[in-house]
Amino acid sequence: MQTRAGVPTNTGPAFIAGLPIDKRVRRLVHTLNSIPGVTTYSSCGGHRNHLLAQVAAGSFYVELVASSGRVGYRAIQLIVRAIDVFVPHVTLTPWLNGEDICWSLRGTCASPDDVASAIRGLVPSR
Repeated sequence: MQTRAGVPTNTGPAFIAGLPIDKRVRRLVHTLNSIPGVTTYSSCGGHRNHLLAQVAAGSFYVELVASSGRVGYRAIQLIVRAIDVFVPHVTLTPWLNGEDICWSLRGTCASPDDVASAIRGLVPSR
């Protein structure tokens, strides 16, 4: 799992917990990690010659988990509200990973930076 990171003024560090973050989704990853109860663990900004676990150019994904209970519920609720304006180009889909419910935030024909801005607009200031 990646460690929590504050939302930087630029696109943020290129690595979290030693794992590289594609430049195209860096701001979105850091924004999601700034939400209480959310931790991202995998992402891809899209690649022209994509390999396994990568998505095609023009697409992106960020995989995340939300804590159980009220904090996690509110985090998912916030993300759903923020991405509503991007539907059908951005989706948040749950899936089971063993005992954990994970979430896949995926986009096509949408800017990850625009999604990050929409989410940041709803994140309560600390």
